[in-house]
Amino acid sequence: WSAEVDATWSVAASALFKSLGQARDRDALAGWLLPQLQAAGAPTLAWDDVPTSPTPAEVFRSAATTRLMLELLAFVHGQAAAPAEGATDFAALAAPALSRLHRRVRRAGSRFAELDEASRHRARKQLKRLRYCAESLSSLWPAAAWENYAQRLKTAQDALGRVQDAAVAKAVFTAQ
Repeated sequence: WSAEVDATWSVAASALFKSLGQARDRDALAGWLLPQLQAAGAPTLAWDDVPTSPTPAEVFRSAATTRLMLELLAFVHGQAAAPAEGATDFAALAAPALSRLHRRVRRAGSRFAELDEASRHRARKQLKRLRYCAESLSSLWPAAAWENYAQRLKTAQDALGRVQDAAVAKAVFTAQ
């Protein structure tokens, strides 16, 4: 909620997470989904046909990632880390934003079976954002309630991750 937040950080962070997501998708295919599919009789996947992506190490060694991290560290440790003028109660600032995100996630969840793959993926990203925001702000509210809430979010995120992994596998197999 700082007035000093640079709008370009969102674009850079999105690019970073997209690169890391590609590596995560490949790891998920190799780690759990393909072995289960092959055990059920699916054909063997030729890894040469799977699009390659940079490794997480390559992503984190890139100039763009280094620049983003340095800018974020400078922001966090600098004068700009103060809340915007007039903002005094961080919990009061956070609660409406978390509530809005929670409502979006619930709406998507109530009609998840009807959503297309892009909308399902968007719902999963919103759920991840909600979970990580809730976890990072958990000290603002009673611990027991947040632990229960965070666990429910984690369970839902894991389930939606499996759905996303299946969608990635479907795309890979369709391409082959």
